[in-house]
Amino acid sequence: MRKTTIAVLITFIIIMLLFAFANAQDARRGAEVFVQGMAIDYVWPYVATTNGKIFNLNNDTVALDMRDRLYYPEGPGLTAMSTRSGNIYTYSINRIDGEPVAEVLRWDSGTPTTIISFTGVLTNSHSTDFLEFSPADGSLFVGFGDSASFTEASPQHSEVLSLDSYRGKVLRINPDNGKGYADNPFCTSGDLDSMRCKVWAYGFRNPWAASWDATNDLIVVDVGDHSVEEVNSHIRGKFHGWPCFEGGKASQFIGGVPECDGTIPPLPPLPEYSYTHDAGTGIMGAVKIYGHLIVGDFTGKIFERDGKILIDNKKMLVRLLQNGSSGMIAIYFDRTTRTSELVFLDYQFFYYIPSASK
Repeated sequence: MRKTTIAVLITFIIIMLLFAFANAQDARRGAEVFVQGMAIDYVWPYVATTNGKIFNLNNDTVALDMRDRLYYPEGPGLTAMSTRSGNIYTYSINRIDGEPVAEVLRWDSGTPTTIISFTGVLTNSHSTDFLEFSPADGSLFVGFGDSASFTEASPQHSEVLSLDSYRGKVLRINPDNGKGYADNPFCTSGDLDSMRCKVWAYGFRNPWAASWDATNDLIVVDVGDHSVEEVNSHIRGKFHGWPCFEGGKASQFIGGVPECDGTIPPLPPLPEYSYTHDAGTGIMGAVKIYGHLIVGDFTGKIFERDGKILIDNKKMLVRLLQNGSSGMIAIYFDRTTRTSELVFLDYQFFYYIPSASK
């Protein structure tokens, strides 16, 4: 094992827990169910499943059941969760008067309060992505994809380039009321209810996951289209390319979106790191620990910036999450056994412990 600045490469102390929630099937709707998110509130770990249940793993209880609110299985289900001061925050496409609405909700003793919501979403496209609380000031960062066609240019792609639209944005909002902040980069009007006062960065296709580095800079991954997966850092106030560019290269839509004719910045900043589909198929998260960038791909691989593979699980990686200053949590789903697998990793030494059923 090669030595690096972090002592011995790599510590992964891996604890694998398998969960077969409802036999990994929602009996009412017949949809595939798996763990989608995880948060640790004080010392209690919570996991969220796509069908709208959140479990407290400390006592094996259901902390929240929002299945009746979700636009599911037509939509992606519960896609992100976080916790703050004992409250659970959820991010999902929900059914409001029969229509799909993307909502960030704060739950107080089972009662939801809407923090922010978006209408006009496409349920089969990139929509609700991540929730992250800033360790510096407690503000809430929200990732929303383009919610647009996979195959052809559309008006939704143009909205990604508009600071008045939620599409393709990372937002920074007040977690108590959903308002923006006066010091956000595009907030010039002082109207904290306006979208411009909520936008932190724009030009994303599918900003699926985010994490914080040692300087409290937000690292955001963007799932690529045909060729390139991205890790973006220092994103504040910047255009990050989509739908005109993908990883610094022209996208398939550059000729079909009018705003890509040069009326927007012609070249976005290059991602801090990117890789092509020779190395993977979809980026599911990235964390930076002791200066080392660790990336997780949908194929099950977890690897370093230099391409060194740390884990090749051969299962579907749902997310790679940060866990403290030196830890990570990988969420896998095994489509054969229909179980979700939580892998706790610590970056000092690398040990691979075979998974154990629970």
